[in-house]
Amino acid sequence: MNTLMYFIYISTIILVAYNFMTTILFCFEKKLEATHKYIQTVQQLTLVVLLFAMMLYFCKSESIPTEFYLVLWIWGFMTSHLFLTLKKRLIHPLLGLGILLAITIVLFFKQEEIIETLKQKELTTIGIEIAIVYLILGLLLGIIFWPKTKT
Repeated sequence: MNTLMYFIYISTIILVAYNFMTTILFCFEKKLEATHKYIQTVQQLTLVVLLFAMMLYFCKSESIPTEFYLVLWIWGFMTSHLFLTLKKRLIHPLLGLGILLAITIVLFFKQEEIIETLKQKELTTIGIEIAIVYLILGLLLGIIFWPKTKT
């Protein structure tokens, strides 16, 4: 299972880093040539493969590390960024990405306390519920804060 976990972590880091850099370049240059369709297709395919890899990991693993739930959160907002296109964005994309990364940092350091406070259970007994909540929140907040827009 270690190889699968490394694949999930590394793929997620590469996707976030690439899209973070394109967002920064877009904001500083005020124009960025359209992303190649091939790169976007590869990213979308990688997200689908990551979803299946995460489901396999959940099914085969006996214990899920708490850091893994952050990967689901990141997968959620990356999916909303790469798959959904809106006509108009609500806030500036760099600010939206900054908000999402700030939430990610808070979740990284405080997720055990937040979950135990909300559910009053041990973290290991509610694994799939946490995973679904992180995934859905990532999707919804990604749509609000960091969508792609039609140009």
